[in-house]
Amino acid sequence: MNHEKRIDVDTACSNLAIKYNMLYVSVYQILKAEIEADTEMGQALMLSRREKQLNFGATAMLTDQYSEKVYSAVHFDIPLVMQLLQKKIAESRTNQRFILLEGFCNSGKLDCHEESL
Repeated sequence: MNHEKRIDVDTACSNLAIKYNMLYVSVYQILKAEIEADTEMGQALMLSRREKQLNFGATAMLTDQYSEKVYSAVHFDIPLVMQLLQKKIAESRTNQRFILLEGFCNSGKLDCHEESL
Protein backbone atom coordinates (compact mmCIF):
# COMPACT_ATOMS: atom_id res chain seq x y z
CA MET A 1 0.00 0.00 0.00
CA ASN A 2 1.48 3.34 -1.06
CA HIS A 3 0.91 5.82 1.72
CA GLU A 4 0.57 9.36 0.45
CA LYS A 5 0.34 11.84 3.32
CA ARG A 6 -1.97 14.17 1.40
CA ILE A 7 -4.58 11.40 1.43
CA ASP A 8 -5.93 9.92 4.69
CA VAL A 9 -4.70 6.43 3.82
CA ASP A 10 -4.97 5.12 7.38
CA THR A 11 -8.75 5.61 7.44
CA ALA A 12 -9.19 4.23 3.94
CA CYS A 13 -7.11 1.14 4.75
CA SER A 14 -8.95 0.56 8.00
CA ASN A 15 -12.29 0.75 6.21
CA LEU A 16 -11.14 -1.61 3.44
CA ALA A 17 -9.84 -4.07 6.00
CA ILE A 18 -13.18 -4.06 7.82
CA LYS A 19 -15.22 -4.35 4.62
CA TYR A 20 -13.20 -7.24 3.18
CA ASN A 21 -12.20 -8.95 6.44
CA MET A 22 -8.47 -8.22 6.13
CA LEU A 23 -5.97 -7.55 8.86
CA TYR A 24 -4.65 -4.00 8.50
CA VAL A 25 -1.09 -3.49 9.72
CA SER A 26 0.62 -0.10 9.73
CA VAL A 27 4.30 -0.92 10.11
CA TYR A 28 5.53 2.40 11.44
CA GLN A 29 2.66 2.59 13.95
CA ILE A 30 3.65 -0.85 15.27
CA LEU A 31 7.32 0.17 15.42
CA LYS A 32 6.43 3.37 17.25
CA ALA A 33 4.24 1.55 19.79
CA GLU A 34 6.88 -1.10 20.46
CA ILE A 35 9.67 1.45 20.91
CA GLU A 36 7.60 3.76 23.10
CA ALA A 37 6.54 0.81 25.28
CA ASP A 38 10.28 0.12 25.77
CA THR A 39 9.85 -3.62 25.21
CA GLU A 40 12.78 -5.93 24.63
CA MET A 41 12.05 -5.83 20.88
CA GLY A 42 11.67 -2.05 20.99
CA GLN A 43 15.10 -1.77 22.60
CA ALA A 44 16.62 -4.09 19.97
CA LEU A 45 15.05 -2.01 17.23
CA MET A 46 16.50 1.20 18.67
CA LEU A 47 19.96 -0.38 18.85
CA SER A 48 19.68 -1.31 15.17
CA ARG A 49 18.40 2.13 14.09
CA ARG A 50 20.42 3.83 11.36
CA GLU A 51 19.00 7.19 10.32
CA LYS A 52 18.37 7.55 6.61
CA GLN A 53 17.31 10.78 4.96
CA LEU A 54 13.70 10.64 3.81
CA ASN A 55 11.83 13.05 1.60
CA PHE A 56 8.07 13.03 2.05
CA GLY A 57 7.59 16.48 0.58
CA ALA A 58 6.65 19.70 2.36
CA THR A 59 2.93 18.98 2.59
CA ALA A 60 3.47 15.53 4.02
CA MET A 61 5.48 16.72 6.99
CA LEU A 62 2.61 18.94 8.07
CA THR A 63 0.41 15.87 8.48
CA ASP A 64 2.82 13.31 9.97
CA GLN A 65 0.58 12.47 12.92
CA TYR A 66 2.15 9.03 13.47
CA SER A 67 5.80 10.17 13.14
CA GLU A 68 6.38 8.07 10.04
CA LYS A 69 9.60 9.93 9.30
CA VAL A 70 11.03 8.81 12.66
CA TYR A 71 9.57 5.29 12.81
CA SER A 72 9.81 4.29 9.14
CA ALA A 73 10.95 0.67 8.70
CA VAL A 74 13.80 1.84 6.49
CA HIS A 75 15.70 3.07 9.59
CA PHE A 76 15.71 -0.30 11.34
CA ASP A 77 17.19 -3.77 10.85
CA ILE A 78 14.74 -5.41 8.43
CA PRO A 79 14.99 -8.94 9.92
CA LEU A 80 14.01 -7.43 13.32
CA VAL A 81 11.12 -5.55 11.71
CA MET A 82 9.96 -8.77 10.03
CA GLN A 83 10.21 -10.67 13.32
CA LEU A 84 8.07 -8.03 15.04
CA LEU A 85 5.51 -8.01 12.22
CA GLN A 86 5.21 -11.80 12.27
CA LYS A 87 4.66 -11.72 16.03
CA LYS A 88 2.03 -8.95 15.83
CA ILE A 89 0.23 -10.63 12.95
CA ALA A 90 0.14 -13.95 14.83
CA GLU A 91 -1.27 -12.17 17.90
CA SER A 92 -3.89 -10.18 15.98
CA ARG A 93 -5.03 -12.47 13.19
CA THR A 94 -8.26 -14.35 13.64
CA ASN A 95 -10.02 -15.53 10.47
CA GLN A 96 -8.53 -13.05 8.00
CA ARG A 97 -7.11 -14.57 4.81
CA PHE A 98 -5.38 -11.39 3.67
CA ILE A 99 -3.22 -8.76 5.32
CA LEU A 100 -3.15 -5.14 4.23
CA LEU A 101 0.41 -4.10 5.02
CA GLU A 102 1.16 -0.39 4.89
CA GLY A 103 4.46 1.40 5.43
CA PHE A 104 6.96 -1.43 5.02
CA CYS A 105 8.67 -0.44 1.77
CA ASN A 106 9.44 3.26 1.95
CA SER A 107 12.36 3.12 -0.46
CA GLY A 108 10.58 5.52 -2.82
CA LYS A 109 10.84 8.15 -0.11
CA LEU A 110 14.57 7.78 0.47
CA ASP A 111 16.36 11.01 -0.28
CA CYS A 112 18.46 10.15 -3.34
CA HIS A 113 20.81 13.06 -2.58
CA GLU A 114 22.18 11.34 0.53
CA GLU A 115 25.88 10.67 0.17
CA SER A 116 27.06 7.09 0.52
CA LEU A 117 29.56 6.46 3.28
